Amino acid sequence: MLFAGKETREEILGAMSADKDAFDNVIAMANVGMAFTQIWILEDLVAGLVTTSKVTLRRKLSAAALDAASLFLERHQSVRSSTFGRLVDAIEKSGVEGRDIRYLRAILELRNDFVHRLGHQVPLPGDWTRSGFSLEEFSGYTRYVIRHINTASRRFSRIMTRHGLLAGKFGDFGALLWNPDDPFLNGAENSGDAD
Repeated sequence: MLFAGKETREEILGAMSADKDAFDNVIAMANVGMAFTQIWILEDLVAGLVTTSKVTLRRKLSAAALDAASLFLERHQSVRSSTFGRLVDAIEKSGVEGRDIRYLRAILELRNDFVHRLGHQVPLPGDWTRSGFSLEEFSGYTRYVIRHINTASRRFSRIMTRHGLLAGKFGDFGALLWNPDDPFLNGAENSGDAD
């Protein structure tokens, strides 16, 4: 089913309700979109927290950048040019170990499996009948990815604080995190002014 882009919402919903395959395809592709969105959220969170943390990056920062803003910008650019796998490697080399690094590596493998191998492993919508596949099987896989990536997004900041790469406070509001070596924030925390 193809639309010209001028149909009303009611016309699209009516056409989908009359065609089960079209409806299944829309649901399946919505799940794919949700999975990619969760992956993007996780990767953006990891990049942001690694930028502000004590994680040692492989690329050395320029000695010419003397002020804090220039160093932060260089670090930000270095993190943003790194792959998710390289960031996990840097996190491991910076002290995350044991169950936490195994968990992050499993999440990395799940992400890579979904992003790089989905089309080879699972028939895409519209090709299901030929492959004996169903919406439930396809959506089960994408929902599995969504659930685990979403959980990793919630756990990542606690992993970083548990291993001393970030300091911070957690509460109903979310989290307030900073580099544990930041003298301003750590001085305020120790004097009682951080509350």
